[in-house]
Amino acid sequence: MKHYFLLLLLLLVGCQEAATDNSREEKYNFQLSAEQIAVLNKQLSKGKLGMVSEWSYIETYTYSKPDLDATIPILREILAKEGYQQPSETEFIAKVQQILGRTIDPEKSTDYFYFNDVSICDQKIHYCRKKSGDLYANSYYMVKKERFFTELFALPELINYQKLCPECLQKEQNVPKKIQIEGESAELYKWCENEDLAEQRQENITRFVHYNKYLFNNSSESFRWLCDYDPEFLKYLVHYSSFEDAKLCDFVLHNSISIDDGYQYFGTLFWHFQCDDELKIVFHNGMIEAVERASDKDKKIFLDKIEDYLVIMRKQSGVELAIEAELLGKLAYYAEKIAKPLNMNFRYFVRLVIQDEESPNGELDYEKEFKKRNYYNIPDFKQVWEDTRYGGTW
Repeated sequence: MKHYFLLLLLLLVGCQEAATDNSREEKYNFQLSAEQIAVLNKQLSKGKLGMVSEWSYIETYTYSKPDLDATIPILREILAKEGYQQPSETEFIAKVQQILGRTIDPEKSTDYFYFNDVSICDQKIHYCRKKSGDLYANSYYMVKKERFFTELFALPELINYQKLCPECLQKEQNVPKKIQIEGESAELYKWCENEDLAEQRQENITRFVHYNKYLFNNSSESFRWLCDYDPEFLKYLVHYSSFEDAKLCDFVLHNSISIDDGYQYFGTLFWHFQCDDELKIVFHNGMIEAVERASDKDKKIFLDKIEDYLVIMRKQSGVELAIEAELLGKLAYYAEKIAKPLNMNFRYFVRLVIQDEESPNGELDYEKEFKKRNYYNIPDFKQVWEDTRYGGTW
């Protein structure tokens, strides 16, 4: 009797899971247009990828604007059903400016505002799926008319096409398995052969919803979900956006304690790229404020990492001296200020004391840059620099 009870319990659980999957699908009122079906058939005919060997695969489909266009009505329906509060046009433009430091021109006829982590000033749109392995795989799109944010999905990654379009599935099943691509023989891996597709679809939808609710609705629930399940996206925001959110900075900063990427990764948290007609590298004041908010125990960890970063990056940052001086100078200045109550000062500016051998009066490289920029208009920057660079009595 005990075994029968367990069997019955397993059957009930299986039925509940199946019912849950069906209810998720029925939650959205997806209606495919002729244009969407045409795009879907095109994607299915090329498969998900081509397997050259057990360990090697080739992308078999080239995505373009119609592929992104076809997802927009689907993504709009998902957000509507998930309680997304669409911002006004003014709010959307302001938020994009806050996130990216770039301005959307509503008068331009373009449908999408594009950005990536390869060249953030790139105005040419690259249509790449996030999981494609392409150079531009981390491509994102602000949808101007609908006022939301998305990556590029293949239609099978969003909808149960087998149910919505059985004839599409039939055509897919008739596609030959053996193919030639880029001069190589390969075996087509079809979307319908992906046993985890339903689960991946739900993950894609959940992630997409939380991206938008966090960025545009300031949802605490979505932020917590991203902390747990997609911390890489939060790191992306710190490195490639101007998004100054205290809880974001706190999370990424403290998350770095457990990351075994050394001081170089940690140091890059204190500057980020910004595109305002041209590429700029900007000091990240929000991360300094996060260090100031940390416990004394964590402050000591962060200060040790800052010191290591200053030692290795002086004269080796790969950027021009003026930018390097500002980034490292500000980092050393704030570190000295934060460290003083902890008796850990006199350890940061001293790391930047590099003699300029070509200077007739022995002036320091960084000092020349500090003076040119009027010590970055920070009132006591000059005093802290002069009092601590040789281990003084400040």
